[in-house]
Amino acid sequence: MNSLEATSLIKEALNGFVTLFPKTRVRYEFDINANVHCVEIIPNHIYQLKNDYIEWENNFTNNFIALYPDQNIYFFSEDAIVGIKNIQFELEGSKFAELTSPIYKATI
Repeated sequence: MNSLEATSLIKEALNGFVTLFPKTRVRYEFDINANVHCVEIIPNHIYQLKNDYIEWENNFTNNFIALYPDQNIYFFSEDAIVGIKNIQFELEGSKFAELTSPIYKATI
């Protein structure tokens, strides 16, 4: 199976992800030189602390590895040293804008 098929699977999963986690934003990039699919999950507190997220990521990663053992996938958040340089896919959950509004930030 090739990287285009893997990318399609990832995009489909991320569409479902932002429905399950409506206060998130995801960005995706495939780094062909490293043969790694990169997925940025924002905000960091969902990535770090939310058990539902951790379970989702573990399940997806295990499924991905079973289907594409010759490819890599990497999830990270905004505090990671690495980042996405060439956004190929981006989605925001229906409530993500609430997190970025000045009113929400003032109450944190």
